[in-house]
Amino acid sequence: MVGLLNLQQELPQLPVGATVRLTLDAGQRARQVARLPDGAPVIYRAAGEQIAFDAPPFDTFTMLAINL
Repeated sequence: MVGLLNLQQELPQLPVGATVRLTLDAGQRARQVARLPDGAPVIYRAAGEQIAFDAPPFDTFTMLAINL
């Protein structure tokens, strides 16, 4: 699970996206990345034990699940 927080000093906060890159433990492979809580799939790229994906724009907080 990945949690991202948008802390901007100016209000109202503008939606932001983020590129996330992770290295998985040896032998693990991602099967899916999904936005929570709705479970909408997020397109990801995998290369060996590393994955990368672009988190959809969010206002304050977003969570994504990486299903192994």
